[in-house]
Amino acid sequence: MPSSAYSDIAAGDAMVRTIIERPTRDGAVGAVLVAWGFEGIDTPGTDELRNECSVELERANLACVTIEPRRGGREGTAGERVTAIVAEASAVLRWMLVQDDLDPARIGVCGVGAGAIIASVLAGRTDQLRGVCLLAPWSPSGLETAMRGGEEDKGTLHADAELVAAVGDLTPVETLARHDRPTLILTPARASRDVRESARAYAISVERAGHDVSLETIARTNAELEPAFVRSAASQRIASFFAEMPAGVATPRPVAT
Repeated sequence: MPSSAYSDIAAGDAMVRTIIERPTRDGAVGAVLVAWGFEGIDTPGTDELRNECSVELERANLACVTIEPRRGGREGTAGERVTAIVAEASAVLRWMLVQDDLDPARIGVCGVGAGAIIASVLAGRTDQLRGVCLLAPWSPSGLETAMRGGEEDKGTLHADAELVAAVGDLTPVETLARHDRPTLILTPARASRDVRESARAYAISVERAGHDVSLETIARTNAELEPAFVRSAASQRIASFFAEMPAGVATPRPVAT
């Protein structure tokens, strides 16, 4: 990545690592900013899912810009850390919106697990995103539940008052109601009850605002619960959703921080 574009992110106290993968094709392409969980949890299957997502997006002729937690970085409370991560993610999105080889009218955001908070805040702060997708939203162990089964014991992040306060007036459940764009919420069949209920509540709040939202379950049958199938199905559905993003008329402008 160009060091000049990320001078404010590349410092030693940076909270996120950014990876940019572009399709090997000429011309401006759509792009997806994929935000992963931000508490530094090592979740089985995360690397495989991340790789499969980038491959499927490339096949759909979409650039993949990944932001993921860095170990270390700024110290402080959970709220302070989230505030810093949101600021860095906003800087990455601003950079994406002014790149000559990325189509600003076809840029979407995807949040995986706890990364859904970052994705939803970005979605609430700009009207330029053409689509939003959330996979196993809110819980840091939601992805682990999806890959391995078993009960979740970490609770849901959206219930943490400190994290909600960290994003100011854009609480997670309210953000997508700010702007109308296609929204897809995916919940693996193995996801815990907390994750499923969070996803359902989120979908209802968006739908009540009169927006287009789809709530889908991945791997509905016992034969489809193998981790490899879940990863493949999730990656393909994410890619197909963003490949169908309607192009809009967008004029690049800064994202609020």
